[in-house]
Amino acid sequence: MATLRVIPALINSIREEEALLNSGSQIVSMSREAASACKVTWDPETTINMMSANGQINRTCGLARNIPFTFGNVTTYLQVHVMDDAPYQVLLGRPFNVITESKVVNSAEGGQYINIMDPNTKEQAMLPTYPKGQLPHSKEGNF
Repeated sequence: MATLRVIPALINSIREEEALLNSGSQIVSMSREAASACKVTWDPETTINMMSANGQINRTCGLARNIPFTFGNVTTYLQVHVMDDAPYQVLLGRPFNVITESKVVNSAEGGQYINIMDPNTKEQAMLPTYPKGQLPHSKEGNF
């Protein structure tokens, strides 16, 4: 079974969080705890029902609009659904892949990288990915 992969994301210029790469998800989402820690506000009137991988359906807490996410030298603004009791801090689904035109690159040595592009400046960043739960700690120790 393949290991879930993560990258660090600086959210709202406040805090770095572990961001799970999941191209199978149709949304970008984050836990309520991560949203609060990153001082993200959301619209509680804009909710959706979300089906988890185990088939359970949960209503989101709301939608956070135009939240800045910085990955290396690339900043992009994402629409993020806030979730109660999420088993992750941040989940980067298909909208992230489409906006950043992401490309996954696997190395012969076993490493995995993701190449993303700033949709405005076209500047690119090649970021190493890490197994979930093994993201190196930032200097601030936010993980």
